[in-house]
Amino acid sequence: MKEGDKLVLEDFTDVTDHLFKAMEKINTLFTSSALSGEEKARLGKLGRAIHWASHEIDHLFLGLESVPGKLKEKLEAHYSH
Repeated sequence: MKEGDKLVLEDFTDVTDHLFKAMEKINTLFTSSALSGEEKARLGKLGRAIHWASHEIDHLFLGLESVPGKLKEKLEAHYSH
């Protein structure tokens, strides 16, 4: 992190919130009867990739050492599972 930049919890949680919203939309598309089996398979693959990425982001955020102490505590409370 650059010195002097003020980070807040939402700077991090917004990233994962958008990923979860994308997964919800993909699930909606996946359950549609308008899509073929092949299209659903491709959507499923994309959904799994986004799900995997969200876990990787959690681990990355928790491993950031230069995050200030109080913010680090908030990140741990939000992302630890």
